[in-house]
Amino acid sequence: MNEFLKLTLSSLLATCSALCLFYIKLYYDRRQEKKNKKTEADATIEYLCCMLNEIVLCVEQQLKIYDEYITSLKRAPHADHLLIVVVNGNLERLVKNFEHSTLFHAYILKFGNDQKQIVNFHTMIGALEFMYSTNNKAIDFTKQFREYFKQQKNDYFKFGYEGVQQEAITLRSRIENDVKEYQNSSVYKVLNNTLEPYLKNASTAVSMQYIQEHLVMPLYLEISANHRSENDLVLLRQNSERATYIYNDMILQTEGAIKHFKMFNKAFVTSVKALREAMDAMK
Repeated sequence: MNEFLKLTLSSLLATCSALCLFYIKLYYDRRQEKKNKKTEADATIEYLCCMLNEIVLCVEQQLKIYDEYITSLKRAPHADHLLIVVVNGNLERLVKNFEHSTLFHAYILKFGNDQKQIVNFHTMIGALEFMYSTNNKAIDFTKQFREYFKQQKNDYFKFGYEGVQQEAITLRSRIENDVKEYQNSSVYKVLNNTLEPYLKNASTAVSMQYIQEHLVMPLYLEISANHRSENDLVLLRQNSERATYIYNDMILQTEGAIKHFKMFNKAFVTSVKALREAMDAMK
């Protein structure tokens, strides 16, 4: 009987010891797992903060570039201004490639899951998504505007620089050599008065504004006002009219582009402000 009790007690003690060791190990494993998760969450949030700071810097740099671009467009709407686009890789990485659920779990583990922190997290994500959307719209619009500007510039030089200039030179030569009765006409005087100074300075001052103000517009106004029915002047009138239309349309489109870039700037400022407030709450 004593031997049986001894065996029973020994088995019971062994079982209890094993269970105690199991629960102690389980406790420390869970404690270590919690510690590992917290370490991982700290690293994730630290990485997030670095990305957010870089995103804000890139957007603020782009804002300055847009402001300078708007100023350049206002000053010279027909000039071909270079627009630099700041590559904001971290913005796309956070919005499109980063698992928001992983980020959310790291965030609440670091800062807590009270309503204020949850709202702050969603404010941060919303600001990033709005910023990303604005950035894509700005890039797409810039591409469209540049393509439009390139096409209109080519068309203007086709009708204004080549069409009006070559036709004006040819017409003046014809008047001097073949149609001498036109030599006392106002058209011939306009041709002489515009072509001579224009051709003299064209080699160093060929710009859309220069061509329009010193060649196309004087001829267009004279022909439209006093010689609209002259058959010999039809091509010159058509080219100068087309060039003038393109020139004025480019002014209107540039004014529209300026409004768009101002809207992009306003959207960027709004999203940066919201993002900065969310970042301040994480300090």
